[in-house]
Amino acid sequence: LYRARLTLQRDGRPTEVIERVFGCKRVEVRGNVLFVNGAVQKLFGVNRHETHPQRGRSLVEPMWREDVAHYRAANVNLIRTCHYPPAEELFEAADELGMFVECEGPFCWSHESYGKFPAEEIRANTVRQTEEMGRFLRQHPSILLWSVANESDWSDHFAASSEALRRIDPTRPQTFEYVSIQRQQTESELAHCEIGSTHYPGPTGPEVFRNNARPVNFGEYCHLNAYNRHELVTDPGVRDALGPFLSRMVDDMRDSVGVCGGSIWAGMDDTFVLPPLRTQPEQPTRLAGYGSWGPLDAWRREKPEFWHMKKAYSPVRIRTADIILPTQGDTTGVSIENRFIFTNLKDLTLA
Repeated sequence: LYRARLTLQRDGRPTEVIERVFGCKRVEVRGNVLFVNGAVQKLFGVNRHETHPQRGRSLVEPMWREDVAHYRAANVNLIRTCHYPPAEELFEAADELGMFVECEGPFCWSHESYGKFPAEEIRANTVRQTEEMGRFLRQHPSILLWSVANESDWSDHFAASSEALRRIDPTRPQTFEYVSIQRQQTESELAHCEIGSTHYPGPTGPEVFRNNARPVNFGEYCHLNAYNRHELVTDPGVRDALGPFLSRMVDDMRDSVGVCGGSIWAGMDDTFVLPPLRTQPEQPTRLAGYGSWGPLDAWRREKPEFWHMKKAYSPVRIRTADIILPTQGDTTGVSIENRFIFTNLKDLTLA
């Protein structure tokens, strides 16, 4: 990680100073495996909206850095910016604290606009907004890969935007986030995106994609209980059901060659209030957002599920099945698995 300082001078006197952080890393896709700096990289991430209960999509310092710090504490190594590029402060925090980012273009369910507007207009806007994203953010070393769009049908519009993004940044792989495990990728998408994607693949997903031709990322998986609110209120223990399922899914993704990882839906609850419409001032305050899926609530407080995520994503795993309880005076050994990519266990302290 490096810092560049650019000084604009006039007649030998500085008039403006700009500082930028940048870094050097190598991201490669070889066959169906993702590599970072020559090491196999598995992604254990979360999806993240820009959200706050009282501010909606408008955040202020130090919220971005606090979010990254929360996820770091839960052993998350990737944030997917669903479904638009967030404020630059998030990338600055990720650069500083050490967090990969999947940066996504501002396109969601875009196929619903096909046929409603001229194709040339759709393509021009798609390419323009993708180019703006790439030019503005490409210097951030935290960005690991680009997502062309979310849950949209592939089209010539995305082929054009992918090519434009490749010209701006040829160093990072691209993906195209979509929802169905049964969906057939088009030849054009396969040619443009090195990393495949599916959403909510189910517990058999890691095995289904074990021998896939290109690495597959589960862009959304294992979302929290959010539709049985009455049950959660009357029996909060239901929240613990996430633990064993998430742990099994993480282990299976890690052991599947063709799966490079996934991102839990979602990183935090996305619920906030909006004032009444100006045209209907007599109406009450409205509740907005996509739902209460997060291991963090909308106030950034840790839910019980947060701890399950932290344990499932832990890079240090104690194999309890291998432990033999000692008799009096004997010693016992404990099998510890190191899931760090670059860190040796000798660099850690057992507290």
